[in-house]
Amino acid sequence: MIGVCSWSLRAKSAADLAEKVRAVGVDAVQLALAAFPTDDGALAEAGIAVRSGMFSTFGEDYATLESIRRTGGLRPDAHWKRNLAAAEAAAQTAERLRLPLVSFHAGFLPEERDAPERATMIDRLRQVVDVFARRGVRVALETGQERAEVLLDVFAELDRPTCGVNFDPANMILYGMGDPGQGDQKRGNSEPQTGPERTDLH
Repeated sequence: MIGVCSWSLRAKSAADLAEKVRAVGVDAVQLALAAFPTDDGALAEAGIAVRSGMFSTFGEDYATLESIRRTGGLRPDAHWKRNLAAAEAAAQTAERLRLPLVSFHAGFLPEERDAPERATMIDRLRQVVDVFARRGVRVALETGQERAEVLLDVFAELDRPTCGVNFDPANMILYGMGDPGQGDQKRGNSEPQTGPERTDLH
């Protein structure tokens, strides 16, 4: 099923979003959960299906590749507690909307297993995955910040069956992290959602 990510349309309300999704010519959406924490029924009334959600982390700076490497996802210590609280809120919204899946950026994951930052990231990822799992919601990590081999190794270390990957070829190209075609072959059974910048929702 083809859909659109809600934040791309810059909607001011659920009703505005419904109108813009219809204007695009699709009937499915990935919903930015922080933007619309409550469901007023506008999307359902318009016949638009919310297939999955997305939660964003605080402090992300996309000005340069280096700035997002420092500030992306769960990595910044200064925003960790706030980001964990945001995950809790997003999980509650996802449960209320009966969404099966929520995606987010983990942040750049160190390649070396013995790197101190990697241990911190794995611990934080487990906490966030568990927050959603307690609500019956799976999560998907965006691809692109690391090579496919590294991400698969992280999944093995993470050991959380409710965590998969949102395969995003555009991100892989943007960050220079390998051939999307090869990444597609390597990801195996870990992919619950695919997106050319998160627009193709299964």
